[in-house]
Amino acid sequence: METNTVQDRILENANGAMVGIGSENGSKNMSTGRQADALAAKKTWSITAFGGKMPKRTNSENRTQSQNQSRSQPDKDKDGSAKKQSTPLPPVVSRSVHAIRRVLELVNTDHLDASSLQLARSVMNFGAAPSLPRTSIRKDYIPRLEGMLIEGMTEADSHGLIKAEWLECPTMPNAAEHPTNNSNNNADKVILYIHGGAYMVCSRKTHRGITSKIAKYANCKLLVIDYRLAPEHIFPLALHDAVSAYSFLTNPPSKSNCKTYVPENIIVMGDSAGGGLSLALLLWIRDHGASINLKMPGGAALLSPWLDLSHSMPSFKANGKYDYLPERVKGRIIDENRSHYYIKDNSFLRNPLVSPLFAEERTAQPLCPLLIQVGENERLRDENLAFASRVFTRSPIHLELYESMVHVFQLFNQINAFADKGVENLGLFAQRIHNSDGSAESDFRREFTFVSNSEGFPKRELSKKEIEDYLALPYEIEDDGGAGVLENILREGCVSEKEKEGNQKNTHEIQAGSMITTVMHVEPEEVESE
Repeated sequence: METNTVQDRILENANGAMVGIGSENGSKNMSTGRQADALAAKKTWSITAFGGKMPKRTNSENRTQSQNQSRSQPDKDKDGSAKKQSTPLPPVVSRSVHAIRRVLELVNTDHLDASSLQLARSVMNFGAAPSLPRTSIRKDYIPRLEGMLIEGMTEADSHGLIKAEWLECPTMPNAAEHPTNNSNNNADKVILYIHGGAYMVCSRKTHRGITSKIAKYANCKLLVIDYRLAPEHIFPLALHDAVSAYSFLTNPPSKSNCKTYVPENIIVMGDSAGGGLSLALLLWIRDHGASINLKMPGGAALLSPWLDLSHSMPSFKANGKYDYLPERVKGRIIDENRSHYYIKDNSFLRNPLVSPLFAEERTAQPLCPLLIQVGENERLRDENLAFASRVFTRSPIHLELYESMVHVFQLFNQINAFADKGVENLGLFAQRIHNSDGSAESDFRREFTFVSNSEGFPKRELSKKEIEDYLALPYEIEDDGGAGVLENILREGCVSEKEKEGNQKNTHEIQAGSMITTVMHVEPEEVESE
């Protein structure tokens, strides 16, 4: 009976939440400019909720919308740097956040069970933003790496196929704004995209609004996969699918129609949980890739990556009033011993392949160039600042902090110019890596940038003091066996090599072992229907 109640609420209210942005009750006290933004958002979400196409918007319209948004600027310290206080959200984004919160409240309940979760997934697929016009989408099936087992897997877990799709968009019309090397039309370049959704929802379909835009700005093909979702499939099965997809690009089966891509021409991208999974993929390649002939990709771009499933950083609580992410995951199988669907129990919370914030940097085995985009007002802000500034202190990381934005703000790219600027920067990063002829790592320097939501979206250096101010917010660290690690990250910087060795013994399999056997691709005889 409770199940039916949850399902009814999802069906009855999901569309209302999507089209409720800019409703009359929320617009009575708004200025004319803000009402126009709200109505534009309402029109957008009403259309996309029913799978329709977005009305075409020009660059000038997007810029005008951004300029008309009345926003208060953050106070300045004596040295001119912005104080650590958060600033208001742009009106359109604010109402979108409110709508997403309503949808998540319908799904994230203590009564959530398997059938209700499946229904929620279907609703999300149905109401997702569409791809760009003229986007070419081709479905594919990727064989899993049979016999390659990550610890915790069975032989049967390595069998089967991964649903995937290739996206390709026409070349950007404005070559002056988006310069590319079109000598080979980037035919040898590709992006592997791993979608977010807390490891339990979303798919290649829900993210077409952003994957098609990235493919267009990057001027290359993009492959997005439907990795196995929790709670039906828990860690490390999603990681195994990510490794299989990457291997499919670099070492495709002999009978496959897929071309072979050299690692330097591959960029891994992912948002939220998909961003964390993308980073876990890089860590796995670093530690185990040589066993199956996998090398590090040319670069990786992470959109608000989920790097800490233990929710240890100050902003996770401090930014809850701005962001749409819930404070905790709920459901019938969630209890004090299991706080997330993705893991078997909480002993996995600080496994670095689950929470890369607790990974170890190895200067002799560097990661590829990383672009990390994160919103100033999102819950996951501090774990990304800490990872880039205090954990991986020598790695080629460029972090962009976007003023006042929320979790995976890039998903709002069709209704907000600032969000679209973030996606544009992802494309420019991809072009930079693809056009570097394998020298990106040596040319890529560490950089921390604050991107302002004002006319022209200017950038400036994010000072060390500002980063320290963000991470110095008052926060009580719970001593659950890993507090010493967190105190070092928050208060003293990178954990020492000796401390890391000690912490490896206390956390659950920090160097997650892998049993590597013969890798064999199996061509599908039958494929499951959509």
